[in-house]
Amino acid sequence: MVRSVLLIPMVAVTLCVPSLNAQNTPLESYFTGKQVVLKIDMPGTQIGVDLRFNKSTPMDWKEYSSRIKQFGVAIRQGDLARVTSVAVKRDMIEFQLDGGGFGTFGDDANTTVTAKPLKRN
Repeated sequence: MVRSVLLIPMVAVTLCVPSLNAQNTPLESYFTGKQVVLKIDMPGTQIGVDLRFNKSTPMDWKEYSSRIKQFGVAIRQGDLARVTSVAVKRDMIEFQLDGGGFGTFGDDANTTVTAKPLKRN
């Protein structure tokens, strides 16, 4: 079954929720592995999209637009993505889609880019 929700692919969606218990493992268990349909384009950065439900407008559309312009789109609206991780923290919940988000296994922290020559047959 595919759920239609706003989440983030190859990045992280951060929901700021006041005083959330860090031991909320049922939330993690429920969402991890589920497939979701994206309702908006997701920026191609580990910063992701922030939703702040303690404000009158949870989405900062100017910030979102800036991230799309700067990093491009990682997953398009309407695409399917899998929730690969849910991190419940003191005052936020972070959803990572399709293995994305910063701090996941295999992240390359190196800031140097080296071109590798191709072998020709």
